[in-house]
Amino acid sequence: MSFISNMPPKKIDCAPGDLLNRHLAGAIDLRRQVEQARYNIGPECASIRKLLEEVAEALDSYSQRLCERAAAFGARETGAVAGDRTRRLGTFGIANDEVEIDAIAAAIAAFGDASRSAIAEAAASGDVEACHIFTGLSHELDYDLWLLESLSRPLFAGRYWPKCLQTGISIGAGGV
Repeated sequence: MSFISNMPPKKIDCAPGDLLNRHLAGAIDLRRQVEQARYNIGPECASIRKLLEEVAEALDSYSQRLCERAAAFGARETGAVAGDRTRRLGTFGIANDEVEIDAIAAAIAAFGDASRSAIAEAAASGDVEACHIFTGLSHELDYDLWLLESLSRPLFAGRYWPKCLQTGISIGAGGV
């Protein structure tokens, strides 16, 4: 005989299982995209490659939490992966690092937005624990996106930084 003492409250409807599975598929898809970007980015972007490795590990952890919470509702993980299967972030040898980083930053931002929307959906269904999972996920994605953008800024200075910083002109006291 087995029973679970940490069951979700009876008043929660079955919708959270679908919500959790939908975002589980999105997390799995984003993890695949992050890994692909990590492999496509050149060796001169070692700090970004390390960050993307950490993002992939965090997505694995959140995927597991989403799967476990869905299982608490009796939902079965379907293995479906979200997104357009024809879209790739770039092909080996063709896409440059800047395009690759911009693409993965956009994917992380989009999934972060979806996670924030999921907070409201989970709250509407009465599942506080799912709200906490999605809040943690959106916080992690926002932080990772901030790190990714701040690490890529010096690499692509012409695009992000003012001209004076590119040429090394000093703006400090006594400078220009």
